Amino acid sequence: MAASSMGAPSNVNPIQLDITDDESIDRCYKAIDQHFGRIDVLINNAGTAGLDLTRSGSKPSPEEISPRELSSHIFNVNVISTGVVTDKLIPLLEQSKAPKIIFITSTLGSIGTVFDYGKIPAPGYAYYSASKTAVNMLAVQYAFDHPRFKVNTCCPGHRGTGLNDIDPTGEKDPALGAVNAVRLATETDGETATYTRTEGKIPW
Repeated sequence: MAASSMGAPSNVNPIQLDITDDESIDRCYKAIDQHFGRIDVLINNAGTAGLDLTRSGSKPSPEEISPRELSSHIFNVNVISTGVVTDKLIPLLEQSKAPKIIFITSTLGSIGTVFDYGKIPAPGYAYYSASKTAVNMLAVQYAFDHPRFKVNTCCPGHRGTGLNDIDPTGEKDPALGAVNAVRLATETDGETATYTRTEGKIPW
């Protein structure tokens, strides 16, 4: 698909990708390999809290979506498929002089924060929070498996996105959620195996 038809600038090569579909992942790999031969920075940003399972786009009720269906969907997208697409793209990252992987996660996945608060920060989002804790572990695993890579997790903050009904203006502008990810992606000699947000480190 042409970049212009997807609303992208002429110097951007967009690739449609469904990380839950192995054939889509294969096509993505081949396209990147053909056009560039490598990946310098992989940002794993696909995620869901299950709102996409409902017509209304609101948090699904147990009567509407069973807990098993909800949890399977969340973990399939946020953890399993994120790991699968990362594994697939590792050979392209290995061709980079300074490969980086950034996992977009959430402070809701921080067990340390739960104990610091003495309560669950977002009641009712157990599956989502647990999936983000698992994503953090994925990042640590890749950091140890690939010591030449810079591998980090990044929380964009509580911004207005499709995950919530927050007004996406002012401090809730989703563009502000990219600030820390851009820092991690562009630092010349950056850190690795960290869990951070714009304000600083997050306890694991």
